[in-house]
Amino acid sequence: MPQLFTLNNIIGLFRNVAEAHRQVQTFGTGDDLDATVLSDVRYPRIYVVPRSVRVRENTLEYTLNVQCMDLVSRAGAETDEVLSDALLILQDFVKVLRFEPALVGNGLVLQDAPTFVPFREKLEDAAYGWSADLVISAPFDRSYCDVPIEDFGSTGYGGGGGGSVFAGRSGYSGFSGAAGSSGISGFSGISGFSGGDGSSGYSGFSGAAGGAGSSGISGFSGYSGAAGANGFNGLPGESGFSGVRGMYGGNSSTWLFAADTNTSATPDPGRFKLNKSDFASTGTIAVDLTDSNGLDFSTWLFTVRAGDRIRITNRADELDFAIYEVGSIDYMVDGADEWYNLNVNYIQAPNPGDIFEDGAEYVLSLAHIGVSGFEGAAGASGFSGVSGFSGVAGSTGAAGSVGASGFSGVSGVSGFSGVSGFSGASGFSGASGFSGVSGFSGSPGAAGSSGVSGFSGVSGFSGVAGKLFASSHSTVSSTNTTSEEILASILIPGGTLSAGDTLQLAFLAHLLTGSAAGTKTLRVRLHTASATAGTAYFTSSTTSVGNISWHWQLRVAMKGASSQEGSPVGTGPYGVHSNAPITSSLAIASDMYLLITSQKATGTDTLTLNHYDLEIKRAP
Repeated sequence: MPQLFTLNNIIGLFRNVAEAHRQVQTFGTGDDLDATVLSDVRYPRIYVVPRSVRVRENTLEYTLNVQCMDLVSRAGAETDEVLSDALLILQDFVKVLRFEPALVGNGLVLQDAPTFVPFREKLEDAAYGWSADLVISAPFDRSYCDVPIEDFGSTGYGGGGGGSVFAGRSGYSGFSGAAGSSGISGFSGISGFSGGDGSSGYSGFSGAAGGAGSSGISGFSGYSGAAGANGFNGLPGESGFSGVRGMYGGNSSTWLFAADTNTSATPDPGRFKLNKSDFASTGTIAVDLTDSNGLDFSTWLFTVRAGDRIRITNRADELDFAIYEVGSIDYMVDGADEWYNLNVNYIQAPNPGDIFEDGAEYVLSLAHIGVSGFEGAAGASGFSGVSGFSGVAGSTGAAGSVGASGFSGVSGVSGFSGVSGFSGASGFSGASGFSGVSGFSGSPGAAGSSGVSGFSGVSGFSGVAGKLFASSHSTVSSTNTTSEEILASILIPGGTLSAGDTLQLAFLAHLLTGSAAGTKTLRVRLHTASATAGTAYFTSSTTSVGNISWHWQLRVAMKGASSQEGSPVGTGPYGVHSNAPITSSLAIASDMYLLITSQKATGTDTLTLNHYDLEIKRAP
């Protein structure tokens, strides 16, 4: 049976691609009139208008008008730049619809060659962009066996068949037996038919590939030689030097490779190492917190999540690389040394049995996983079949006359049970939602043919920029007490925040090895004073006896002048916070404090706060 696409599936496909796209900020659908309702709209914006649906013999053709628009005033750019960016976004949608294997394999086809038409100063916001009518062909099941209507065939007689067989009529009454015998019971009616299984949901989409990096600028040719005394041309000048190979594009930086396979010991500054001597067997990558240029990349490493992809490429040879998928992340501490161990699964390398060159410079590139799609709704249950009627019981026979040694009268024969019917038809299962699209890193920039060095590949688009408000990389340890104590107190003066702003805190804490049994608790509070009170936006406890790290991020949104809402997200042994959002009612016009506290059942235990960064993300 072919898998079917409803109009909601088609619009949901556009919605999932828009929400996964790193440039698109708003998605909408409806008729052209709805496009003028602009409250809380952020740009760039995708808007879908259903035009028509054409029913062919085996396919449905959905025609939808897709619009991508942006504001010149918001982008701070020229009109042509805004139109160019909007056109590139629409081209991304066409690539997914035309080449995504999960769609093509299920019969979803983008028809013809779409024509994009520009528009200027549209709507009240004077938006610029493009629109196109996309015709999408989907499978159409022309079978009418599963049409949900009452059967219109003739009624069966005694369970027999007319056009379509439903429950038979009641059985005949049994005959009265002779004296002493019971009558035969009637037959039961026929029950309804069992239903067929529902259709399976559709698979999610694969991510679109990133763009290639820019090529290097060609070198200048040598100057012609000076003219000779007799007018002859001079000798040709020498060719320029070839450019230096550009770095691999995307979310990347460089480290030097160390051949040491002991990932339980810290790598040297600016280096990384593998726990095996070949690509295919490697299960752990140890990475120092600073790259080969001496820059601090601890925050960058802190963003790595399970499911992300890591590509390691030789800076001097782009065919010397290996690709891994991250399974988990461990923050490692050995005295004053700190580093990350990325526990990985091997995916691909040109030569799986080889290993990297000791001391060579390599580019580590990170590609984050995409957003999951929504689960489809469950199908309705089918109706139960109608039970048949019981037959009429036979009359009881008369008792025999009593003799001297008379025999008892013979019992009547019991009636036969009616034939059981078939179960009622089951309902169809709902279609599954589409998976989000995962983005790939950009391809490495090609080396320039000659002249100055080539450019690095184009990085992906960043999210909303945040302003670093407070930061500390000094280690603070708890004291010998069982009371809740403050490890960090951050003052946010009154008037600093506005409605719509967001506080984003990232911090790393550690439980030292050798602690006693008992509960150890970390909290993050929001309060009007620097005291162990107020709303706890984060609470995490453990009874472990040592060497446990907390890697957490906390976001608290200013919902209004006296309203906050937030929830933590973390990695490590405590997973992801899944409770409902936490709220508080502090006035943002007054001073407030963000507090990181610890509490232990045994006072001699030691909890340390390694570092924290507090950003304020302004409302757009």
